[in-house]
Amino acid sequence: MTQLSTGSATPSASPSTKADDVTPLASNSTVTGPLKIDVMPVPSGVTAISPVLRETMLAGFTSVPGPGWGVMVAQPIGELMASAARSRSSAVSVFAFGLLAAALIGCRAAMFLVWPVQRVIDAARAMSEGDPNVRVDIRQRFIPKELLTLMRGFNAMAERVSEARSAEAEARQAAEKASRSKTEFLNTVTHELRTPLNAIIGFSDILASGRHGPLGNERYREAAEDVHLASRHLLALTNDLLDLARMEAGQFALSETVFDLDEVTSRAVRFVEIEAHRRGTRIDACHPDGPLTVTGDERILFQSTLNLVVNAVRYGREGGTIIVSTSRSKDGGSRIEIRDDGPGIAPEDLERVLRPFERTKSSESLKSPGSGLGLPIVSRLAALHGGRLELASAVGVGTTATIHLPASRSVALPEPDTLKSAA
Repeated sequence: MTQLSTGSATPSASPSTKADDVTPLASNSTVTGPLKIDVMPVPSGVTAISPVLRETMLAGFTSVPGPGWGVMVAQPIGELMASAARSRSSAVSVFAFGLLAAALIGCRAAMFLVWPVQRVIDAARAMSEGDPNVRVDIRQRFIPKELLTLMRGFNAMAERVSEARSAEAEARQAAEKASRSKTEFLNTVTHELRTPLNAIIGFSDILASGRHGPLGNERYREAAEDVHLASRHLLALTNDLLDLARMEAGQFALSETVFDLDEVTSRAVRFVEIEAHRRGTRIDACHPDGPLTVTGDERILFQSTLNLVVNAVRYGREGGTIIVSTSRSKDGGSRIEIRDDGPGIAPEDLERVLRPFERTKSSESLKSPGSGLGLPIVSRLAALHGGRLELASAVGVGTTATIHLPASRSVALPEPDTLKSAA
């Protein structure tokens, strides 16, 4: 640093001072004496000077009151720039170090925040895949309080889910055991009932027909007929229970053959003609697509059709009309449709009547005998064939029951020309 100070006997520089009056100063030298430089237009301040020195100087100056002397302290610009460069370099270094430290601290903090959440996510995924024993490990240190609460809450939820699943499994096992017991009971009871029922049916038929001679009183014959009808009804109910038990146990097997679906429906109509005549009901058979040949269990499909026709006669309107038809579906399958013009089924009862032992609550239904097994059995027998039972009904209009069979059960008959050529 170059220090310039004025002498003790020279007044302050005047405006007339010229550059030739400036005394040359060497670097790092101190000069005391009159220095006449025209750089002090104000009592004090900072200015850049470059007299006869070989380096630009930055000087601070002030005047001394009283004698009118001035004091000036100058420093080369190069020294100031070097000092500023060193400061700037230090600042950049400190900033870079701080940025790196902040990144490391941020990464570390992110790890402490992310890994507990990731563990909860992994545990939730494992639980959704069926692992009931998954838990989140909370033994690690330095877990934020909020995340620790989240992890503990997840473990508590997982514990409750595990307990619920255990209870559900126990309840399922108990239900399956009860279902097996019920099926075994129904099998045993129905088998035990069928033997005496067949005997009662046979003996009552002999008595009612007078095959071994007259009974001596007409009322005995009527009583024998009533016993015969009641026994047949009880046998039909027993067979329904046995079929239901077998289907629930998965022991019901189909005996498949190729047969004419129209012949099956016609036979079912003939079976109920007497009861329909007694109620004044007319049954019309309709086969618009001609003979329909299918594969399946003929006995089962006959029993299903008969159940639907009996329901239509029993719960339909006295003096009404029932239409039994078969047709080909658009997808190549087959349909058996039974339509009546009876009182119909309320919309809220359509699903309920397909459950075992359920019946509609209408007065007409309650007056007619029935166990509530007909429609559920027909629905399950149709499902065994890969089809379904569909009910459509409107109160006061009637009910339409349709058995849909898939196209895979349809059998295409050979053309007449093919038959002639084969002959």
